[in-house]
Amino acid sequence: MKRIAFLIAGAVVALAAVAGGTAGVQALITGAQIKDGTIESRDIDNGTIRRVDIGAAALLSLRGERGRVGPRGPRGAIGASGPSGPQGAAGPQGERGAAGVSGATGAEGAQGAKGDPGSGVHVTGSVATAADLPAGAAEGDAYIVTATGHLHVWDGAAWIDTGLVRGPAGPQGDTGLAGQQGPPGPVGPAGPSVSVAVSTAPFSLAAGAADLFTVQCDAGEKAVSGGFTYVSDALVLSSDTVPTADGAGWQLFLINFDETLAVSGTVQVVCLA
Repeated sequence: MKRIAFLIAGAVVALAAVAGGTAGVQALITGAQIKDGTIESRDIDNGTIRRVDIGAAALLSLRGERGRVGPRGPRGAIGASGPSGPQGAAGPQGERGAAGVSGATGAEGAQGAKGDPGSGVHVTGSVATAADLPAGAAEGDAYIVTATGHLHVWDGAAWIDTGLVRGPAGPQGDTGLAGQQGPPGPVGPAGPSVSVAVSTAPFSLAAGAADLFTVQCDAGEKAVSGGFTYVSDALVLSSDTVPTADGAGWQLFLINFDETLAVSGTVQVVCLA
């Protein structure tokens, strides 16, 4: 009650007016003039002190401790399901899954009924070309066309080309016996006679020189080869050796590689008559 007395000092003026009646109050009564503990609850009219008349610190001190949490209430009833929404658009196709494990082989089925026997194929003969096949024949009749080796079969309405008629290659047979030697054949006529001759011509080369030399066959002869000979310490080589344009002689281009020695010798041609 002491704390309330301090906080409501502003209300003393009203109390003093009530105590003095109509005579009035000569002076204001201050909180210092009120003795602690002298103002009681009955001295204050209900509803005369409002929340705004009480300081924040006083309100905080008057707040009680927080009560314990009460028990949890019962769970409410589940409401009725709402209507189904519209169906969404189809999503993209997913990737193809891995192949599954092959199943076990099924049991073998029952054997079917035996079919009717076929009419068969009868090789009746042969013709030169397909155009020579007869206009009509009994079903199953067949002809070999010798121009192609194909077998044509009549199916009752048309000729069917079944392809080349040839069996697989057989095994190689045994080697036959050697035949008797035949009589000697007649002696053939004698061939033309050929004579070989060699013609020569001299040559000479100065030291370090080179030159073309020609040697001719006799009239009516044909040159087939050529060459040269010499006796010297010098080195002589032929860079070209060919027959003449008319074939009746031989040409040699000779080179003396020695710079100090002259060379002499013969050029030769082999001739056929």
